[in-house]
Amino acid sequence: MLKPAREVGGDLYDYFIRDEKLFFCIGDVSGKGVASAMMMAVVHTKFRDFSAHENNPARIMQNINVGCC
Repeated sequence: MLKPAREVGGDLYDYFIRDEKLFFCIGDVSGKGVASAMMMAVVHTKFRDFSAHENNPARIMQNINVGCC
């Protein structure tokens, strides 16, 4: 069960295994407001999208950053 610490939850954790490699991300924006929770949802989607085709963590993060900016 996930129970947010405050009014708006913003915890992010996701993982999957592709080609015998573990891909994961962890984040927390609890208590930072609705805008931060929405941004976390966008980052989660972009993580899944970019890491589906890329193995290099630096490139995955760079693509997420560019996509969010």
